[in-house]
Amino acid sequence: MAGDQVTALWPAGDEAVAAAAARRPDSPFLTPEYARARADLGSSPIVLGRRGGEVVVGFVSGRWFRRALEIPSAPGGLDAAFWQGVVRACRPHRIWILKINTFASPAQEPPPLGAVPLRRRFEHEVRLDVPLTLSTNHKRSVSKAAKAGVELTQHAGEDAAVRHAALQAASFARRAERGEHVPGHTDDRECRALLRAGAGTIYRVERAGAVLSSILVLRSAASGYYHSAGTSPEGMELGVSPWLIVEVMRRLGEAGCTSFNLGGATDDNPGLRRFKEGFGAVAVPLYAGRWNIAPGLLRILGR
Repeated sequence: MAGDQVTALWPAGDEAVAAAAARRPDSPFLTPEYARARADLGSSPIVLGRRGGEVVVGFVSGRWFRRALEIPSAPGGLDAAFWQGVVRACRPHRIWILKINTFASPAQEPPPLGAVPLRRRFEHEVRLDVPLTLSTNHKRSVSKAAKAGVELTQHAGEDAAVRHAALQAASFARRAERGEHVPGHTDDRECRALLRAGAGTIYRVERAGAVLSSILVLRSAASGYYHSAGTSPEGMELGVSPWLIVEVMRRLGEAGCTSFNLGGATDDNPGLRRFKEGFGAVAVPLYAGRWNIAPGLLRILGR
């Protein structure tokens, strides 16, 4: 990578992704394991950066006018010159759509790439190197679940993905009944790929042989990330979801992690935000956006 020019390495192997991950040990979306999972799902890893400077990891998918680059975990502090360099580096590879997400990212402003509708969101980070602070409701739920004799189990095999998806569906159904916007269906393919690549682990709450709650946690060197979760009606009655999160944080702390990201929530879901903040989490304001970076004629043809 020469001077201030942004260059692209595509496809990027494990070594290049690992070098980028070493600069951001707090992001599970930059690890070689996560990159292998995305490749398994059909997206090709790419590393873009300046010599001795900023580096981003993304994933390329699609063909022809629909070829897109998704950057799942954009770092903070990137200047306009860097983002314009990313656009220029995409063109020789005929990448015409740029999707920037901010999973496990620090708070930042959107890149100056033109006015597009941005999705404002928040993520909620809990520090594991300070005493845990729980809301009154979460304390009550944790105590109730503990008295019920629930147990925590840990799973890395693909077979755990099926049960995980079923519990997700149960949670989505409850939220839909409350009028919340939820995905129309659940699909265990991504979960299977993440487990197969070693990018994540499923933690489950079990009682008398029944699985009451399940959470998929992605890992990096210094952090865990709450990817997805689901809880059965019985589990809701016993308050197992807060108990599970507290136990996962305990295990991550014992494994040397310094933070646990509880994932995102938007302004139109205040209940979810309150649930996450009840663990002492700090809300990090973020965004997500999609830019068409094709030249004029190609942009018209792409439409």
